[in-house]
Amino acid sequence: MKLFKIFLFTTFLLFLSFSFFHIFRYRNWEKDFLENKNITTCFEDINVEEEIIDERIEKFIISDSGTEFVVFSVEEVLYILRQNMSVNGDREIQDICIIDQEGEWIIHTKYQIENISMPWLVFHIVKDNRETPELYIRELYMGKAEIPFGLGRRIMVDMNRGISEAIVILNENQFLGRKITNIELLEERVVIKGALPR
Repeated sequence: MKLFKIFLFTTFLLFLSFSFFHIFRYRNWEKDFLENKNITTCFEDINVEEEIIDERIEKFIISDSGTEFVVFSVEEVLYILRQNMSVNGDREIQDICIIDQEGEWIIHTKYQIENISMPWLVFHIVKDNRETPELYIRELYMGKAEIPFGLGRRIMVDMNRGISEAIVILNENQFLGRKITNIELLEERVVIKGALPR
């Protein structure tokens, strides 16, 4: 019985040490991230006119050109994401930030649930060099740490499936009046290419 109590106490101490280590590591990452926000663009810092985005989308849809492009700045993408990310119940988005580089955008999201501020979730969204509308999440972190116990992997698989299905539905139902044939993640902008159905 004494050995069992020692084992339980040791396990509890190890778990506590592990938890404190990861909390300390996350706090340091968050402090660095917030101090170096000059390399990111965050929703709380942008000023976007919704009418300009709507006009650009409308021009993309009604154009009679066989191939049409629509370009959104990082600020406009942040605005669109903020407007379209689902929020329900007591959960709300506090902030979204993007580090943009060619072929890969790193998106940071921070939620608040019932007045409790959750850790930053960090998604690495990647686009390869092929002409395709396919985007996928290559990495998912909580701050700088991987989400443990295979949970992060399962979330990533579900999110990638959701992105893929959304693009397929968008193209098959021709919601935009044209098929999305390519999406390019570039520095400071995203370019969407669409073609009229044949």
